[in-house]
Amino acid sequence: MTRLPELPGHTTTITAMGVNVTLVRDGESAAFHFPGSTAMRDLAAFCDRYGYTVACISTPRTIYRDLQGTREALADLTAGNPHEKHRSGQLNTPEAAALSRIGRKDLLT
Repeated sequence: MTRLPELPGHTTTITAMGVNVTLVRDGESAAFHFPGSTAMRDLAAFCDRYGYTVACISTPRTIYRDLQGTREALADLTAGNPHEKHRSGQLNTPEAAALSRIGRKDLLT
């Protein structure tokens, strides 16, 4: 399999494009887009206001990585993040990494 070239950094893609999310409330799921540099804070406020939790967060970079079939880029998603603790053998998902950056892992489904 041919590896695709890397996309710009994760924070850059969120700032430029925002995030696509799948949210869950009362057993029902719904998809939303939160644009721009305040996407994650807007997502958290929306979840708090309407009682949703986060099932999935996608950015151009996470989608691109999924197309490559690798999760090896996960390590740099939380680099320097004081909210994220790593343990040997623990998979850090894009959702956990993104929500950790704003101190809101409590929103994970």
